[in-house]
Amino acid sequence: IHLQQKGTQVSRRKTTDFIVIHSTGTPPAMEHVDIKLVDDWHRKRGWLKIGYHYLIKKDGTIETGRNPHEVGAHCKGYNGKSVSVCLVGGVDENGNPDPYFTAFQWEALFSLTNALTFMFKGAKVVGHGELVGSDCPGFSVKKWWAQNGEILYGRTGYRT
Repeated sequence: IHLQQKGTQVSRRKTTDFIVIHSTGTPPAMEHVDIKLVDDWHRKRGWLKIGYHYLIKKDGTIETGRNPHEVGAHCKGYNGKSVSVCLVGGVDENGNPDPYFTAFQWEALFSLTNALTFMFKGAKVVGHGELVGSDCPGFSVKKWWAQNGEILYGRTGYRT
């Protein structure tokens, strides 16, 4: 199964086992990072287009990169079985991991991740670093999602 995109064929994922959270690794001073800029960075690396499926800007705007059913280019060894969400930011002015994201970004991440867990039943929410041993996205996605999962499912009695 293939998706048509601007005259080229791209591969459709057969399964989605992971929802992988990333950060752009950009410092707070980089205010205007958006999907077009990240797409440009990825194309300069020789990629077909942006590797991420979603990008969350500092104002909480969620921008769509690759089609959510398409194979991404964001986590070597996992691209064929994952969908990706990337937060703008993730490092301090010295390039050290820094989980300072805006309240708008946290809210958008929570909403989008929740929607993706319904869209891709059974997919595990993980940080990029959990899969490849890096600092990306700058915080423990495992802990963050466990806390938010309790909010979503623990007190409401809702079960999927």
